[in-house]
Amino acid sequence: MSVYVSNVIPSLIRLEAITREVHWNVRGPGFISIHRYLDEVYASAEAYIDEIAEHVVAFYGMSPTWSVEKPFQHFRAGVISDGIERVVTEIDSLLEIVDSLDDVSRETEDILVRLSQDFHKHRWFLVNEISE
Repeated sequence: MSVYVSNVIPSLIRLEAITREVHWNVRGPGFISIHRYLDEVYASAEAYIDEIAEHVVAFYGMSPTWSVEKPFQHFRAGVISDGIERVVTEIDSLLEIVDSLDDVSRETEDILVRLSQDFHKHRWFLVNEISE
């Protein structure tokens, strides 16, 4: 059970890294609002990394030795819509992992429900920023 929950952490680490790179490198109209909003997405990812890691250690006795094994495409200077699409892709990947988890403890499920709600909201805000 804990192995599956711990799979969320590398996905959050990738999301955090991509969000920070997009935050630093997007250009164009709407820059300030997106730049500031990506701080919120980054902070959410960072908070859940910490919470889930502590939870897995406390409830399942696992050591916090997670790393990102799957390389990800870095985002370099580009337009806002490309950056947002990159972050949304990472959010989709995270939510897919969370949705695939089952048979977890009530305490674990509570964390995952909050995470899912928060990142569905982040995804919705970002997608609507680039929708026509």
